[in-house]
Amino acid sequence: MYNKITLELSLLTFDFEGHTKTPPVTNSTLYLTQSVGDHVTLHCEVGFTYNVLVAWINEGEEKLLSLQDEVITRDRRISVQRNGNQTWCLTIRHIRQEDSGLYACVTSADFQPVQHKKFYLQVEGLVPDALFWPNDKSILYDQQQNTRAVRFRRLTSKRFHYDTTVKEPSIVDITKLTVRAGKDAVLQCTVENLGNYKVAWLRVKNHTLIAVHTKVILRSDRYSVSHQNLKTWQLRIENVTLEDNGYYMCQITTPIFKTKPAYLEVVVPPSFDSNTTSNSTSVLEYTQNVTLTCNATGNPLPVIKWCREDNRSFRVGKQKVKQYYGNSITFPLVTRAYMGAYLCIASNNVPPQVRRRIYLGVNFPPTIWIPNQVVEAPLGSNTTLECHLESQPIAENFWLRGGDYLHDRENKFKSHLTRDSYKAHMKLSILNVEDKDYGSYVCAAKNDIGKSEGSLTLYKTEDKVTQVPPEKGTTSLSQRPSVLMKQPDDNGKNIEEYQQKTNEVLVSENRRPPGVHQANHLPGPQEHSVKNKGHRINPDRKAIHLLLAVSLFSIIYSCQASLW
Repeated sequence: MYNKITLELSLLTFDFEGHTKTPPVTNSTLYLTQSVGDHVTLHCEVGFTYNVLVAWINEGEEKLLSLQDEVITRDRRISVQRNGNQTWCLTIRHIRQEDSGLYACVTSADFQPVQHKKFYLQVEGLVPDALFWPNDKSILYDQQQNTRAVRFRRLTSKRFHYDTTVKEPSIVDITKLTVRAGKDAVLQCTVENLGNYKVAWLRVKNHTLIAVHTKVILRSDRYSVSHQNLKTWQLRIENVTLEDNGYYMCQITTPIFKTKPAYLEVVVPPSFDSNTTSNSTSVLEYTQNVTLTCNATGNPLPVIKWCREDNRSFRVGKQKVKQYYGNSITFPLVTRAYMGAYLCIASNNVPPQVRRRIYLGVNFPPTIWIPNQVVEAPLGSNTTLECHLESQPIAENFWLRGGDYLHDRENKFKSHLTRDSYKAHMKLSILNVEDKDYGSYVCAAKNDIGKSEGSLTLYKTEDKVTQVPPEKGTTSLSQRPSVLMKQPDDNGKNIEEYQQKTNEVLVSENRRPPGVHQANHLPGPQEHSVKNKGHRINPDRKAIHLLLAVSLFSIIYSCQASLW
């Protein structure tokens, strides 16, 4: 650990790394009384010699006078001497009454406590203003009683006369900088009319003095200072980190400091916090709420966006959205509609943006939906039985007839299966239909949670089957006919009615396809293991009345014809 010296801009005190701001050792204040025009020397004894750092400050005026053996202030009356390794001297020549005040010697070395030695200088005697701005070459001033006479030697007007033609130094500009973490940052400060003054660099965050002129005070190899003709000054910080983010100050060491700040922004690309970011998970349908969380770090703070991998919409609260912004997203009582892969994308305009894939699995027993529960086929034809299936995890599926498994046979049965995520489409093709092929068939599915079955019936179709045409003025049916009628013979007998059929019969009691839910109703667990023991017929009432009326009219007509 290395020590660092810190210039407190408000109190002008020093702080060293590894120590508290209040010095652990403070010597008692030494009071000195001098007369106007005398020379005064303040002695500071250093108790340690290895790698020592010594600074003199004027605490009354909040000025840094010297650092090591280099004079910081522009006042030419002040000088610093080093006598050996343990004594540092601050000399002020031709002291004035305004020099009265508190002076401090601050010392520090590696692994040693900070020491402050303070001096209070009292300057006595009143001197006319002409003394300090004389027009003649010498002046003699005799003080009144109780004071001793002070003889001033030859004083040149060049030393004391204020030259109004000299321009004051100023800071023209200082750059603001944005740097990516790990790169080098170069802060640039442009000054004019610097003269004999010096340029200092400070860190505003903790009031750290980094460098004075070309000398780096902060003991770190990452900092360096350079200049071009004493006008353009550069502070280089190598391999910047997020800790280097903040304000820096360029300062000219005039009696009243002239400063100008600049902001160094260190940007960091986003990265996920693995400890607080959710992983893929699976839950049982209708059993619990699920919250997915993504937390990312970076500078500026990243923005989190959620979307589905398949770009489908999803429900958040009462809204259906394709994108959602926020660190977390909650799904209440998850259903199969929420199942899928979600992408968590973090970005803060610092490339590259990062994303994480979180898969939400919803487990449920198989559900079977049969679009055509009654299938008709004539002898010698080919027909297909179909079942739609939903399950998670993926279910085993098979076809049954009379309790026996149906296996693929080259000239009779062929089964087909198409999968799309948790959905499946089962088909059983029956080739060259024979009389023994008519009857009931069962499609079944089973997974770790449960099982389900659905039945289909294959009927024989007669060759001469036609649909009874509607009477004039009536509306024809848009669906397949619910009642089929055989053509009557010459005597009007052998009238036969066929069983009514429906286009689509659902296995589930709520009679709607799986995955198609009403707004205020979600499919319940009762759907999952319902066995079909028959089908309900929902014919069109108007069509039935029409067909019955036609049939009754035909019978009455035949009876009257026989009587005649």
